[in-house]
Amino acid sequence: MLALDPEDGTERWRAVDPVGSSPVVREGGRCYVGTRDGRIVAVDPGVEVAWSYDPFGEAIELTLRAPTLVAGTAAGEVRALDDADGPGGELWRRKVGGKVVALVQDDGGDVRVSAFGGKLRRLADGAHAGSDRWANRDGGTAQGGIAVAGGLVSGGTSPA
Repeated sequence: MLALDPEDGTERWRAVDPVGSSPVVREGGRCYVGTRDGRIVAVDPGVEVAWSYDPFGEAIELTLRAPTLVAGTAAGEVRALDDADGPGGELWRRKVGGKVVALVQDDGGDVRVSAFGGKLRRLADGAHAGSDRWANRDGGTAQGGIAVAGGLVSGGTSPA
């Protein structure tokens, strides 16, 4: 993982094993990344590894709404972790079909998921955390990323 100055592109720091996901960053600069050996690593500014968590296989998609970090795996599982004081534990988990190819977490904490060969889904936060609020019903299967804007959720699908 590489951290660059946003103004001039100079390297600020470099850390962590070969990564398997895009990083996400929370307020204060803590970065989270999935590694190819199946861990999720939290790195604080200055290259200090805050914690390393070996949950369940390669995390290939991450999304964050502090203090909740949500990870999707190549094995088709989504897990929400509490990061208030380290990898504080699993809040919920859900099987979603195939390889998770995209995650988007909204301001309310719900998570939109696209899983290869599965459905586009909206998973609930709160009392019903991890359960479907909805899943697309058109018979198509998810194939790519998700975009949420202008009152719409759009994602790549293929016919059933």
